[in-house]
Amino acid sequence: MPFFRSLYRRGTSGCSDLKEFSLNTALARKIQQDFCCRIPFIKDIRQDESNIKLLLQFPDGVMIETVVLFMNRYSTICVSTQAGCARGCTFCETGRLGLMRNLTAGEIVGQLLSVRFYLGIKVSNLVLMGMGEPFDNFENVIMAIEIISDQRGINIPVSSITVSTAGHVPGIRKLASHIRSGISPDLKRLCLAVSLHSADNDNRGVMMPINRIWPLEELKQAIKEFPLARQRDRIFIEYTLIPGVNDSPEDARQLVTYLKGIQSCVNIIPCNPGNNGLYRRPSREQVEKFFNLLQHMGQYCRIRDTKGDTIQAACGQLGGLVLKKRSG
Repeated sequence: MPFFRSLYRRGTSGCSDLKEFSLNTALARKIQQDFCCRIPFIKDIRQDESNIKLLLQFPDGVMIETVVLFMNRYSTICVSTQAGCARGCTFCETGRLGLMRNLTAGEIVGQLLSVRFYLGIKVSNLVLMGMGEPFDNFENVIMAIEIISDQRGINIPVSSITVSTAGHVPGIRKLASHIRSGISPDLKRLCLAVSLHSADNDNRGVMMPINRIWPLEELKQAIKEFPLARQRDRIFIEYTLIPGVNDSPEDARQLVTYLKGIQSCVNIIPCNPGNNGLYRRPSREQVEKFFNLLQHMGQYCRIRDTKGDTIQAACGQLGGLVLKKRSG
């Protein structure tokens, strides 16, 4: 335990100066020799007034992007769970990369360590909303969350961690089973976000190929069965608002109808256009109109203000630097 604490609080495998190893310095030397703490190499940094985007590279040459968002009173890190993504959502830049590989638990945690020990930034919130579908890498994601939330190490509370899925029904059900069965009881306060973006199967199937595997009816049942730790807790429903695609009064009505029986909060996210030119950003008036429609129909919702779009660090924009480096 002293070594675990030292590793995640100081970012080094060196432990010869710890009092717990004072009587066995040979063991301390062997640990440092045999145990390599590989924090990802920062290959590039992009920054604006309130965000930092990192291009991180692992020893095998694979690259990912990680984002730090500075809020008024705290900082959040948006970490990737895969290098690339196989799900191919049409509004997401990461989908253009395809899937290179899953990240290990250490590589997921390593993104946080890079920010903490290379940049000196301590974050208090973590969202698994970067590159990749977390539930396509279930075991490594759960292990990383358990490491990050351990009070003896990094100590970010589970209630301050959000895992976001594109609608991976088996993954949602598996996480729910872990919580209910006691396999991972500490995860009961974990926040779940589901990327929906349309409550019409045909429309959602065009934007999100995953809907052709697990359509809305199956997804809703899985969401309804997901356990919430407290009565006031909600499932976050991510809704990227795209003009002429999913922003009509009928789209709003379908969404509210779909979410009946689900304790939810809809996060309305103005579309952040990628480099494929498929979609455009809605105006502020269009966003507020859709927000008002949902509110009028009794749906709890919020507008997620765009952050980081000037450095291609906003929702749906991760992957541009990786593509540039790969093609260059």
